Amino acid sequence: MALHPSGIEGAHLCVNLRCQDKNDLGKPWVYRVGIHVDKATDGAAARRTAHRLATDLEPSLDLASLQSALAQITTKPLGAALSGAKPIKRPRDRERRLQSWLAEVDAAGSSRVSRHPVFHHDDGRRLTAQFYLAPDLVTGADLLELILATLGYLARSCREG
Repeated sequence: MALHPSGIEGAHLCVNLRCQDKNDLGKPWVYRVGIHVDKATDGAAARRTAHRLATDLEPSLDLASLQSALAQITTKPLGAALSGAKPIKRPRDRERRLQSWLAEVDAAGSSRVSRHPVFHHDDGRRLTAQFYLAPDLVTGADLLELILATLGYLARSCREG
């Protein structure tokens, strides 16, 4: 994680890497990039902040933009290790679904909420786009470079957005 350029307390840019199947380490790993907001006493406010920051970042959360940026930033073609045709969800009736989710967030406070209609999420405070990483195409050093470059890309996108 890296501090979000907005300076909002508890807001971070994040990369989250998850193994899909511990019994098959050759299977693509989940590579999530986006926003994380620390848990606060006001869970609804944290989720609303995460939603606002992720929505601002949304135009940059597509595979082509990420791969293009990585090609300019990294020393190897690490973007080629990523795939994902639909990194974020594209629901029908998007605005109504978002307003419904935000109303649920307000009503729930710090209790559980349903899935975000656009972003992949953990407790509504980590909102991300989801890509897939081919583990056989990267080394540990490559992975470090990929994560740092992705965080740099997200920070630049926030400042330019």
